[in-house]
Amino acid sequence: MLILEIFLFDLFVSKDGWCGRLCPVGAFYSLLGKRSPLRVIAARREACGDCMDCFAVCPESRVIKPALKGAEQGIGPVILSSECTNCGRCIDVCAKDVFQFGNRYAKDEIKRASEAKSHTQHSVGGQA
Repeated sequence: MLILEIFLFDLFVSKDGWCGRLCPVGAFYSLLGKRSPLRVIAARREACGDCMDCFAVCPESRVIKPALKGAEQGIGPVILSSECTNCGRCIDVCAKDVFQFGNRYAKDEIKRASEAKSHTQHSVGGQA
């Protein structure tokens, strides 16, 4: 009976309601994620080719978009959402090596390094 209730909850109330909201394992990962210094970082987000492989494998794909596509809104490349379990599937599947594990507190350093790399590429491209 409990399995039927969980199925109906997932079907009619909330998509991924059990895994994303009620599961005790997910809640534990969420608590760990809020304080974990190790986070997934879209360090090379400018290299993203929009293949969507990361979205396909991520169990909580809604956490990827802000870090991957939020540069224009001033959002840093570190995935800080507690819903990210740091599983690393996005790192494994990305052919462009956009994602990596890194220190959540190094977001300013990553931003500066990314901007410097982008500036260097524009300078080299302008000379050709």
